[in-house]
Amino acid sequence: MKKLKNILPVMVILVSAFFVLSCNEDIVVPPHDVNFDFYPYEYSDGHYFFDTLYKASFLDYYNNTTGTLTEHTIQNEVLVNDTATFEVWIKISITDSAGVFAYAHTMLYEQPVGGYSDTLKTGNPVLGKKMYGRFRRMHPYEYAMHSKPGFIYLKYTGEDDVVAVTYKTSSGKLFGTPVSSAAPNDTLILKLVQWAYLHPIDTPLAWELKLKNVYVLPYAVTTDGFELNVKYYSNGYQTHLPGFSKSISTMLDIDRYTGTTREPPPDGKFDLLEGYTIDFGTNELIFPTLRPFYDNLIREGAGSIYWYPELYTKSKSEAMNVENAYDYRILGKYRYYP
Repeated sequence: MKKLKNILPVMVILVSAFFVLSCNEDIVVPPHDVNFDFYPYEYSDGHYFFDTLYKASFLDYYNNTTGTLTEHTIQNEVLVNDTATFEVWIKISITDSAGVFAYAHTMLYEQPVGGYSDTLKTGNPVLGKKMYGRFRRMHPYEYAMHSKPGFIYLKYTGEDDVVAVTYKTSSGKLFGTPVSSAAPNDTLILKLVQWAYLHPIDTPLAWELKLKNVYVLPYAVTTDGFELNVKYYSNGYQTHLPGFSKSISTMLDIDRYTGTTREPPPDGKFDLLEGYTIDFGTNELIFPTLRPFYDNLIREGAGSIYWYPELYTKSKSEAMNVENAYDYRILGKYRYYP
């Protein structure tokens, strides 16, 4: 009888747990609207060009209306599927035995015939230009590549991280020394893309590699109910600048068609285009120009009171404290299906 009394509470617990689990299996989370709201300075901190030459490739790729890319873009495409040359590395603790030693250089030039000079594997670190340390190979799920416009999305890095790469272009140019071609225990030479604690004054070369026109949306993006507007504060947030007939979305080139479709008359609405303005796999919202809140506004004849150049010339913490920091908002929504 005593044994039965001891068993009964356990049976009650097991039955209760089974009932809870069974109920949970029937729970269906319904789709719901996701609202997003960015100020311009809240751009992604994880997007970097492999080289400043890819700025031209970016503009060509995202603004092409003929379907034919320039020779510059074609020749410099990064061969991300070349497993022998494409590698992404992140700096780790010097005591971590899992990595390899490497020198990472900002704006590293093409590997010449016969290989790099050993002088690239010596010397002290130089702020914004050269970094030495132990690096580990990053996993593919930690980043996403845009091979033709030549930039990478680092999904989980922080401001104190250093990331470098090796790669080959479609024209056969090799940058860095891939581990697959290095001697055992050799010090690698890498091309730096993300420098720790970037600043436009202290690390100007590395600063130029950072994109400041991409925003990452909070959940998996769908076309269902997708809306986006850029608004300006003038007696409340408005879709048009005072005195302008074009919407701000049109002025910033996100109300237009790209790719092989001819551009229709602007309708004032955001054009959701997979692979151009939106990447559904990574939830990236991409403006097709590099400095939309400055260059585009000048092009459209907007006065300097509407410009926001500090967004591109100052660090994020500095840019959010200037007079124009809260004039614009990027607002939208879409239906999310869990």
